[in-house]
Amino acid sequence: MRKSSIAHTSREALYVFLRRSNDCYKDTKRELTALSRRIAHCLRAPREAQAARNTVYLIYTMGKVASMSVLDSLIKRLPCATTYAMHYLTLRNLQLQEQRLAQSDVVGNRMYKDMHAQHAAKILNHIKRHPQKQIKIITLIREPFEQIVSQIFQQLNLHDIDSLKHMDQHTSSIDFDYAQKWLDEELLSFSGMDLLRLPFDTTKGYGIYQQANISLLVIRFEDINRVYAEAMAEFTHTAPWTLGARNVGNAKPYALQYKKFKQELEIAPELLDQLYSSDFVRHFYNSQEIDAFKRKWGKGRTEHHP
Repeated sequence: MRKSSIAHTSREALYVFLRRSNDCYKDTKRELTALSRRIAHCLRAPREAQAARNTVYLIYTMGKVASMSVLDSLIKRLPCATTYAMHYLTLRNLQLQEQRLAQSDVVGNRMYKDMHAQHAAKILNHIKRHPQKQIKIITLIREPFEQIVSQIFQQLNLHDIDSLKHMDQHTSSIDFDYAQKWLDEELLSFSGMDLLRLPFDTTKGYGIYQQANISLLVIRFEDINRVYAEAMAEFTHTAPWTLGARNVGNAKPYALQYKKFKQELEIAPELLDQLYSSDFVRHFYNSQEIDAFKRKWGKGRTEHHP
């Protein structure tokens, strides 16, 4: 093996060691914090804490929809509950995520690429070992192009930003059917619930559904600040609720680049028509909202913010 290859491998190994050590430290710190919260919860509201212990909360949703804010809220409000956050649980999509990490130019990712599969296995094993627990899933829905742009900047190392400033149906690096595929391949596969066949009140902004021992709360990202407290109170039968800090694009290191990209982005009218006439969009948004989205992203639009 060449010296340069040995040095590169050693550097990756050191990176992974340091990253795992840091994760271990953070996990320990989180566990101690969680323990103190659980003790306080048991003393403050013993019945509520007992009910929480018999529930698995799973923030199971597509990417870039404020899932970490919901996770933070759940951990703080119901510390006795078992709570997970995950985008993928199916083998096919887990393998795709690991492949993306393996192809990443971020040092160490090729050796750290099994983290999605490990976390998914932990979730599935917990559910299998505790069949008596009720499963409560929280899923968030977001307007397609906002989700796409946020996802691009979440995975900057996988994209050529300049080439994406002009998008049409032939832009191969973007999966424009991502949201609808996620509902079918992930949520339907895991829960048995086909959201596009269940009623959704666009005025209300959220919906609650039940099948066997699985409860499902669906919230529109655009309505989350308005409806979160009400939706969570109805879903969990507890109150009050406060959403955790939002991880928004204009607060990140790439904020200026993010804003500039959105200002310069040009989307072919045919692609806008294709995306906003999809079953997914028409199910979760009314015609006035869809028209507003198309004006927002169409030619001659005014400046908007992430």
